[in-house]
Amino acid sequence: MKNFKFLVILLCFKSFISFGQCPVATAAPDVETLCSGGTTNVSLTSDIVGTTFTWTVVETDVTGASAASGILIAQTLTATGTVQGTAVYTITPNANSCNGTPITVTVTVNPQSNAGSAGSTTICDSSSTPIDLFSLITGAQPGGTWTRPTGTGGTFDSAAGTFTPAPGATNSTFTYTITGTSPCVNDSSVATITINAQPNAGS
Repeated sequence: MKNFKFLVILLCFKSFISFGQCPVATAAPDVETLCSGGTTNVSLTSDIVGTTFTWTVVETDVTGASAASGILIAQTLTATGTVQGTAVYTITPNANSCNGTPITVTVTVNPQSNAGSAGSTTICDSSSTPIDLFSLITGAQPGGTWTRPTGTGGTFDSAAGTFTPAPGATNSTFTYTITGTSPCVNDSSVATITINAQPNAGS
């Protein structure tokens, strides 16, 4: 009888799964301030070519922001009231089937100043009744300042926003100005008072 020897060779195979690098996102700028009605301009980049970006957003006293995707956040935002609002974007990068760490961008939206609409009145030069200049303009925000670019005579109270006519006073204009919060500009309206001579019917 012959003896046979068997050599058993066991081969081990190791399986390797390679994962790609996760992207690191950058937003420029990551903080932005707009005037109401302005458009965001936030560029999104990553350390990995071909990265895609998606974002969500939380609005506070602002409208116009929305969740979307892309490499540029360009959305027109409007303040909903007379107070400063914000839109906070949370951006998630994705590359190599891997989501990178989300980053945030905060956009502050300042309301546009509103000095109201111009108005006017006509009085006789014999009148001495105080005139509330605010009653001559409509829709104005409080907190502005009054000036008198033209006219003389009478008593102008810039702090109270009143004009008390007196004999000899001339036609006058009064400008109400609200100072805008950058990048919003100032807004002004004009109250015009025309002073006519008292009619004289003779004797």
